[in-house]
Amino acid sequence: MELFERKIDPTKNLLPFGGTVNYYGKIFDQKRANEFLSILMQTIEWKNDEAIIFGKKS
Repeated sequence: MELFERKIDPTKNLLPFGGTVNYYGKIFDQKRANEFLSILMQTIEWKNDEAIIFGKKS
């Protein structure tokens, strides 16, 4: 059961301006999505953003 049951209209643009985004619904089941997440977390070199504020790096 889903929290929000809604009909998906893939032709509807979800951005109010400046581009086009269409939602096509779920494309992976939960197991496959978790597999992709695991691969991404293990293979991408993640790093935090850095900011320089008043000449100091944080």
